[in-house]
Amino acid sequence: MKARLTFFLTSLTVFVNDFAVLDPDINFSDHLPLAITSSLRAVSIKPEPVKRRYTTRHQRQLRWDKADSILFYRYTYDHLTTVLEHIDELVSIYDRGACSASDCCKYIDAVYNEIVFVLANAADMYVPVRHKNFYKFWWDEELNLLKKASVDANKLWKAAGKPRHGPVYDSRQASRQKYRKLLRDKQVSETESYTNDLHDALLKKNGNVFWKCWRSKFEQRKKCTEVEGCVD
Repeated sequence: MKARLTFFLTSLTVFVNDFAVLDPDINFSDHLPLAITSSLRAVSIKPEPVKRRYTTRHQRQLRWDKADSILFYRYTYDHLTTVLEHIDELVSIYDRGACSASDCCKYIDAVYNEIVFVLANAADMYVPVRHKNFYKFWWDEELNLLKKASVDANKLWKAAGKPRHGPVYDSRQASRQKYRKLLRDKQVSETESYTNDLHDALLKKNGNVFWKCWRSKFEQRKKCTEVEGCVD
């Protein structure tokens, strides 16, 4: 089976400086990608009026299941220890009666801001922020192993001169087919899993479970929480 090349089409005047046909081991398609270096001739075009488009914003959230929890805990422990010292200092001052009510409020606000600052920094460094469904929850160790086996078989096939028959070629094709089949099955299971959960929740008339499952799968538009500075 011959590999198919991917074509590059454009309506502009393009000067191709260089191009190469890539064959990465991670590519399990029959199409080979092209890498093109080109230059364009600058053309003066009158800009059209910008039209406002209303698009749904993707919700982004902290993915604690993908976080480096050990480094997160270590960072917060080291930095919150200092905050704890400030809290002990505040308690000592309050017990001596050397702190007025307004000063204590300011001190509490300062400590609160320190805690928020430490937690926010730790999250920025060790907890990824992604929109829903960014990670494939159905990806497991079996897929990792089949993917690695397919990549290794492809490297061996290239090292052997890319034969079109023989044990090396057969091993490469078998590894790719196993990986592709399991990948398709896992992708189908993603839809079936949520469909079954929603169906069961409806049968049991459990509205909370139904909407929790719905919100975990589908994006939601950000609600308006403030109008001209008012939130009430």
